[in-house]
Amino acid sequence: MSKTIDPQEAQGAAAGLYRMNTEGINAYFKATKIVYKKMGLQAVFIEPIPLLFDSCPFEPSVFDQYAWFDVDNPMDFERAQKELPEIYAELGA
Repeated sequence: MSKTIDPQEAQGAAAGLYRMNTEGINAYFKATKIVYKKMGLQAVFIEPIPLLFDSCPFEPSVFDQYAWFDVDNPMDFERAQKELPEIYAELGA
């Protein structure tokens, strides 16, 4: 899981929506402390997720019928505002 992987090499994408039970969320916050110690406050919310793969099950959901963008900063937001209408027009939505 990485924001820097070449999209052509990606085997999937995370829409930023995660549901966790109490055990999972406790593991997430524990992993978050580790990540913040290592990376500082510039770490984003997905950074701890890979640390959970061995202890928490992750199941994919299919979102290919939706056009979406990963928006983490103002540049991402501007890009999404420009490109989403074009994508929806191509899809006939």
